[in-house]
Amino acid sequence: MKARTLPAWAAALLLLPVVLGSTPSSSYATPPATPGYTFSIREADAEGTTHYAPDYQPPLLGPEYTSNPPTYGPDDTYVQDEVIIRFRPDVPPTQQDALMQAHGMRFGRRIYGEKAFVAKVPNHSAMVVANALRNNPMLDVVGVNPLVKLSGTLDYTPNDPLAPQQEHLGTSTLQQINARRGWDFGHGLNKVSLIAIVDEEIDQTHPDIEAKYSPENWQRFYTGGEIGGRGHGTHVGGLAAASTDNSIGIAGTGFSAWPMSLSIFPETTNALGNTQLAAAVSAVNWASDHGASVINMSFGCAPSLSSECGTRNSVIRLLKEAIDRAYDRGITLVAAAGNYVYDVPFFPASFGQVYTTTFPPYDPKLVIAVSGTKSGRRHPNSNYGDWVDFGAPFGQDDGQGILSAVPITYSGTITGYDRMFGTSAAAPQVAGLASLLTSLGYTNSQVYDFIKNGATDLPCNPLVPCPGFDKHTGWGRINMGLSMELAHRTTPGMTVVPNKGFRTVQWFNFQGSGFEPSIQGNPREVQVCWTPPGGLLSCYPENQLVDGYGVAGFGLQVGSTAPYGTWTVSMCEVSGDHRCTSGSFTVLIDPN
Repeated sequence: MKARTLPAWAAALLLLPVVLGSTPSSSYATPPATPGYTFSIREADAEGTTHYAPDYQPPLLGPEYTSNPPTYGPDDTYVQDEVIIRFRPDVPPTQQDALMQAHGMRFGRRIYGEKAFVAKVPNHSAMVVANALRNNPMLDVVGVNPLVKLSGTLDYTPNDPLAPQQEHLGTSTLQQINARRGWDFGHGLNKVSLIAIVDEEIDQTHPDIEAKYSPENWQRFYTGGEIGGRGHGTHVGGLAAASTDNSIGIAGTGFSAWPMSLSIFPETTNALGNTQLAAAVSAVNWASDHGASVINMSFGCAPSLSSECGTRNSVIRLLKEAIDRAYDRGITLVAAAGNYVYDVPFFPASFGQVYTTTFPPYDPKLVIAVSGTKSGRRHPNSNYGDWVDFGAPFGQDDGQGILSAVPITYSGTITGYDRMFGTSAAAPQVAGLASLLTSLGYTNSQVYDFIKNGATDLPCNPLVPCPGFDKHTGWGRINMGLSMELAHRTTPGMTVVPNKGFRTVQWFNFQGSGFEPSIQGNPREVQVCWTPPGGLLSCYPENQLVDGYGVAGFGLQVGSTAPYGTWTVSMCEVSGDHRCTSGSFTVLIDPN
């Protein structure tokens, strides 16, 4: 793809590659002397084309992620030959080495974004080692590597031919989420609205996915196996972000949103539906560092099913800390409630709502927990509890599953498409709605409120109305039409997602709304400008197109020498009323 070059008074375009590890890689180009830092641009332009710098290369997965495969069986709740540890910062390396040697541990692999790491131990000794180390003063995190499971089993009307068979999108039955009405108020931002699918790998060759495939957004975090099982991940990714209105296959609720495939389930565990917590932590951290607007997590584990998912095992705190960081950066997090028919916590869906003394701080909006619905109430196979926020279709009222994409090689009822059940299918419907709301310039807290205020209240059962919040479907089944109608605004607004992050690895996505919409023959444009801490105002030389819903998007990646602190950014109409909106983001001090 051809890169656009800025004039001589500005920095040259530069996209810094990232190696998955604790330290970002060096630049592929030498930063210019003026103005002292470099940056890269990602635009939501009329053609939906991303403009990268010359010689761009996608990040590569380090060899430690594909070696040292974990050992566990179908009935195990944790990896048998691995523990996760994090040394306290004041422990010198010599003492770290001595402790590991004394307990038969060796370095296994990093956990992206964490100082904690996976240590290999002799097979079937993980619990023994973890128990021996639980109160060791040199460690602040120690435990086995628990297994998490997949949470599923296999009026604007888009022109996708199979969309009429996606009954959950419509309005005519009790089960549906009114998606077509929601699309009347916005389609999201092409290539700027990114939904991270932390799951099995999405099949990038699928005809409903390939146009949205971007190599830097396809990452693998599992160990063992060469390719992730793609049925579940492709199905989930299709529900949230399939190419829509493209005369092919199905529609995704996120319409113009792009998927970010972060694979944590290897082929070797596909039949079991298990993966390791360490992979999930890495994926959430990576999404937080690389521009995701929404993170969908259709997996989890329950303390009642495995004690290693509870407070006894302190490593579960790593996933909570990763989610806290993502939320603090403005990202909306969505998780499946699980399919075990239990009124028990299920992590990560219930983070923020339960065990508040163990997992502070308490914030009901931290993770949007999604239960499954059927026939106007909770599906009988869905988990429930006072930690559930919303419901979405678990399957269709006629007993069929939700139709979405699956790999072309998958033996489905229609080549490349099949039906699946579960809260795994419910969560991405909500993630797609969240991406549409984010693209209208709202924060993650505001996204939650619009989903809540638009939700359709459901009874606990046919004889018990239980109006308002309840433990079965939370505030009710999502109603995309009403939520988007409530959120649609005519005054400019802006949000930056994520709103804080590190140099070199962080994409900052700007979404501005409330501008004069473009119409055929009369396109509207905005000028994008930014000011670094202590610096001068700079403007991108090419104006950005406003879409038909009054929304414009832009992405910026600052370079390795960019100043720390708060940056401001603005979008202003270049004609008409010259309406402007502004926002800010914070460049953090790079981690050691």
